[in-house]
Amino acid sequence: MFYDRGESELALVNYDRAVALRAEYPEAWSNRGVALNALGRTREALESFEQSLRVAPNHAVAYANRGNLFKDEKRMEEALADYDLALALRPRLAEAHYNRATVLLDLKRTDEWSALSKVVHVQS
Repeated sequence: MFYDRGESELALVNYDRAVALRAEYPEAWSNRGVALNALGRTREALESFEQSLRVAPNHAVAYANRGNLFKDEKRMEEALADYDLALALRPRLAEAHYNRATVLLDLKRTDEWSALSKVVHVQS
């Protein structure tokens, strides 16, 4: 709620409370990582995403969120790998599809992007 309003610091306080109360809460760890990444605290954000994935190795959104961090850091191959993992777990995760496509463009892998856009066009 706070993060959606651009209040990353306040969101972080609440996610910290959530994981303090329930350390096995993957969504809170992942959202904590998103807030930390928005605050520019990349190393801590990465640790939160990794904790989320330790708690729930099949948490597709945590892979997508970690992919976003990698994308922000221009670590495109790692971002692409995380988006692929997210989509293997949740094939209809729209954000991961979109971000994967932007990474393919950034990597100048236009053949893959073109094939992807044709699949999306046919399915819509």
